[in-house]
Amino acid sequence: MTTHPVRMTAWDILRQPGLQIVISILGAILVSLSILFLLAACSAIPPSSPTSLSPTKTLTAAVALPTNTLLPTGTLQPTNILLPTITLLPTITFTPSPARPPTATFEAGLVVVEHPKLFGWVFLIDSTAWTVETVESEDCQETLKFLRHKSLPDCQLKAPMAAGIGTPDRYYRKNIGAYSFIVMDFLNASLYETDNESLHGSQFFDLYGTTNSACRAALETVLGNMVEAPFFYGDMTPVPATTSTPLPPLEFECNSLPPLLRVGDIASVIADGVWLRSEPRRAEDTQSRLFQQYAPYFIEIDVGPVCAEDYVFWHVTASLLGEGGGETVTGWMAEANSSEYFLENLYP
Repeated sequence: MTTHPVRMTAWDILRQPGLQIVISILGAILVSLSILFLLAACSAIPPSSPTSLSPTKTLTAAVALPTNTLLPTGTLQPTNILLPTITLLPTITFTPSPARPPTATFEAGLVVVEHPKLFGWVFLIDSTAWTVETVESEDCQETLKFLRHKSLPDCQLKAPMAAGIGTPDRYYRKNIGAYSFIVMDFLNASLYETDNESLHGSQFFDLYGTTNSACRAALETVLGNMVEAPFFYGDMTPVPATTSTPLPPLEFECNSLPPLLRVGDIASVIADGVWLRSEPRRAEDTQSRLFQQYAPYFIEIDVGPVCAEDYVFWHVTASLLGEGGGETVTGWMAEANSSEYFLENLYP
């Protein structure tokens, strides 16, 4: 009988008792060596020194402010940018000259007030009677209200708004203080325009509450005390008013007051009730239209004069005032009789 050798695998060999003991001893040796190697490596690292923080540098800029500029490396670097120097100009204010203009005299206790929309004019007001009131306009531009009376309701002086002028109820000329005004009266308000050759040309003033006689008187006192700024501050000296040149005499004889109008003048009705007539005589059948005092018409003198029944007559063209013009009528009107003037030159 033939005996075959027994074949053993690697696993069978490792399972042998003696060999397992050897392997265990070798593993323990390897673990010990590894621990010793790690301890040696750690002991070779020098101890780290404590980290000290450098103090933060403070940048002081006298005329420059630091801004962060991104460099190509992606780091932020403070950079000084020089800013332009801004110079503030002093505010221009008008100071009254110590010496008032020779022709200007003002009552004590009046307060100086100016309005940006009424440039070039100085108002001298009684602060116990008036207050300066400002409200913004609808377009939030300039203020509309200016002076309001403290005790008279709705008594105000305003800078006029940019708007067309409708047909007034009355139209006439009035001298107030140093100036002459063309006055247009509307319902509870009036528009006063300087008609003389002032430094700034004609100027409009809106007056409210003028149906109240006390309010109108107070407002006209304000207009009478106003003066043009260059004269008030002494920048210019007012030129004394020159005596008007007498009108050349007319070759005209009539038992009446002498005629003061001339062809081309614009007249205003100053009497209460003057007829426009078809002929220069006082007969009832010549009556065309009755014009009340200060009727809102431009009455232009066309032809004349003619004397009839001790009245001075002129042929006129009367045009209704108002934006865009109005009706126009023609005829004869009396300027005067032996005791009274009925018409007055608006622009003497």
